[in-house]
Amino acid sequence: MYTRSDNYLNNAEARESRRLSKKDAREQALNAFIEEGKKTLLVHDEFAGLTISQFTTYYFADFMDGRCADHLVSLTGSLKSNSQTHTFLNLETHLAFIDKAFEEFFELNMSCITAAFDAELSAA
Repeated sequence: MYTRSDNYLNNAEARESRRLSKKDAREQALNAFIEEGKKTLLVHDEFAGLTISQFTTYYFADFMDGRCADHLVSLTGSLKSNSQTHTFLNLETHLAFIDKAFEEFFELNMSCITAAFDAELSAA
């Protein structure tokens, strides 16, 4: 038997489903925006008010308390040596540091990124 409370429950479930769908769609769109922004920033274009210079400053000054600069100098020194295995491992380690720093840089600037996303969304 179908009652009024069933109808209310169905309507409430439908509203909640639409709300979650909108939230999920926004989250997916924001994630796509961020991924595209990472590519944009890496080719030295501005993204959401952020520049590659700001990332570089963050990487060498703030990320891991500036120890990445020490590691880069060490890597450069190892390039002069003939130990290809050592150089490759150092390069892989440094690239991992850069990837982690890039992710943290985006997390730290999420308010700027979401503001730019919302501005683009409202302009569309």
